[in-house]
Amino acid sequence: MLSVVGLFVWAASVGTDAACPHPPKVEFAAAEPEKRVYEPGEQIIYACQPGYVQRSGQRTMICPISGEWNKPTLKCAARSCPYPGNLENGFIEHTSLTYLNWIQFSCNIGYYLNGSEASQCTETGLWSDTLPVCDPVICPPPPIPEFGKLEISNTRPKNIYQFQDAVHYECLEKYALFGNDSATCGADGNWSSIPRCIAACQISPKRGVVLYFGRKVKLQDMKPRMIRHTEQLTFYCKDKKNDCAYTVTTQCIDGVMTVPSCFHEPSRLNFFYTHPSDMKPCTGA
Repeated sequence: MLSVVGLFVWAASVGTDAACPHPPKVEFAAAEPEKRVYEPGEQIIYACQPGYVQRSGQRTMICPISGEWNKPTLKCAARSCPYPGNLENGFIEHTSLTYLNWIQFSCNIGYYLNGSEASQCTETGLWSDTLPVCDPVICPPPPIPEFGKLEISNTRPKNIYQFQDAVHYECLEKYALFGNDSATCGADGNWSSIPRCIAACQISPKRGVVLYFGRKVKLQDMKPRMIRHTEQLTFYCKDKKNDCAYTVTTQCIDGVMTVPSCFHEPSRLNFFYTHPSDMKPCTGA
């Protein structure tokens, strides 16, 4: 073993050749003080760069008398940001929660993003933007069909309708509802198809016997003497030549119904009139 004096003599003989060069690089770290050369015994301290933290190894190194730095052991790793939490009615996409990485926010169908679409993990370990909110899509007040009325089913303030809210429709008296009786606030902010209120048909003949839903009915007993859209009436017509009766069916379409021309309204004073409904049916009728 060299004595202290021998070590001094040896170091002096080495001279400037024993100085250490610039210290070896450590990923994501820098050495202080930063110099071109370092004297034997001079200490350096590695510091992780902003956004990175020490995970293992030593931060300090001393220039040895050999002039060659030892292999550094410091390991710096990207700082982690906390998981931002669950996004109600939405979801978060990410590959890593560490420094410089991004997370993306998206909302479920029927909801829109209120806030930032993305957030980045910063050097302090905090996210650059706060967690957004997925708010439900808002629909305008629902349209009301002509001759119809609206039945509100939600408990929110009037004229505020959100995704999946439903309303129900009814038609005014003497009008028939055609289509679904309800509409729903859709994901795109447009209401689903609304129904139509179709006019009923006035039965112009005042007397006679007809078939209504398969049952014989006197027109003078029908109150009101109206049928709804798409409903049918079957009229009895007389075949005088063959002394028999046959039927003709007509349908109410949006307030219009044609009475068959073969139908003749019986007179109120003709007591001996045989109504076609009481006659034998024509062959094939």
